[in-house]
Amino acid sequence: MVFYNEVYNIQKNIICEAADEGNCVIVGRCSDVVLRDSDPFKIFVYADMDSKIARCKARNQEKENLTDRKIKFMCRDIDKCRANYREMFTDTKWGHRESYHLCINTSGKEIKKLVPALASYVKNWFE
Repeated sequence: MVFYNEVYNIQKNIICEAADEGNCVIVGRCSDVVLRDSDPFKIFVYADMDSKIARCKARNQEKENLTDRKIKFMCRDIDKCRANYREMFTDTKWGHRESYHLCINTSGKEIKKLVPALASYVKNWFE
């Protein structure tokens, strides 16, 4: 547990330093909680398992030879680790909509195509 606390504190310092320098986008690491006094805009991005598998396969290197079953296992394991990390250092649950301003379902969508609309939404949020 001591190791995790040290890592969390290092990440927390880096997040605070980045935010102090100006506008930034920080993904994960409980940054919404770390920066709660700055009232950050909080987004949760998610997708169904079929979409996660398809994205992983698109990025998959042939030598990895990952099966759908293996990718599904890895995705669930990663999500479990994210949830455990959040619950270890915050009083909120990972993925619960109450913790976020906006939840985006990217199932079946090309994420890069959603970015302009999201940027416009965030810009309007802060105006």
